[in-house]
Amino acid sequence: MASPANTDSYRQSLLNANTLSASRNHNPVNYFSTVSLRTGAIAGIIGSLTIMLFLAMLTVSATMDLWFAPRFISSALIGESAWTGTFPIILGTVVHLLVGSLYGVIFAFAMPRMPRAFWFVAGIIYGVGLWAIAAYTLPALAQTDMMSDQLYTNALVVSHIVFGITLGIAGSFFGDVQQ
Repeated sequence: MASPANTDSYRQSLLNANTLSASRNHNPVNYFSTVSLRTGAIAGIIGSLTIMLFLAMLTVSATMDLWFAPRFISSALIGESAWTGTFPIILGTVVHLLVGSLYGVIFAFAMPRMPRAFWFVAGIIYGVGLWAIAAYTLPALAQTDMMSDQLYTNALVVSHIVFGITLGIAGSFFGDVQQ
């Protein structure tokens, strides 16, 4: 049988342990985060570059023009002349980076404070949403029926999911910590 002195010291150690754990608030360090607009913009640019790199590799492997993606984007603005010359490549790249940066800022603004593990999933969902927008607006703007091309559809889905993953990684690893 335990003596009263041992029981009191045991109770005191439990009290100290509860006080210590309560002061930690039971949240792991860096559990919640938000993404600043600046981080969202940078992540959007990185995601846009990732998309363009992925599409460049894909188009070359399909024996298409290396610069198909920026030319396609610029064709929405300058029409048929986008398929020749260097200016359409530069224009399409700049437009894509600006739009990606804007989408990154929108993602950072729209996402609430959430656990770091959820940023990855939120990024994927956001990427799928952006794919839905791009899949139906780009062909209309470029005045082409690319939706019937399976390669285009698959590449667009995968590339926008990769974009969303890039934003999710930004939220997970580079988000502003909030306790």
